[in-house]
Amino acid sequence: MNAVMLPAKLKELGLDPGFVNIGERAYCDECFNLLSREDGKWEVFYGEHGQKTNVRIFETEEKAAEALLEILTRGRKKGR
Repeated sequence: MNAVMLPAKLKELGLDPGFVNIGERAYCDECFNLLSREDGKWEVFYGEHGQKTNVRIFETEEKAAEALLEILTRGRKKGR
């Protein structure tokens, strides 16, 4: 999966893709962010009160998108 596929996957799982900023803005407060960095790596974090929290750096877009999906679905059980 990549960044382009992520919103559709979130909808499929019943999650609101509006809680995710996928490179649409340089930084989005009060939502999860998946951004390409200038060094070619990918960054996943939650923006809150003007700060990046729980920043994770990935070598590839695919790994970053999969990690963000895991973060967003962690703890969910089927049927919920």
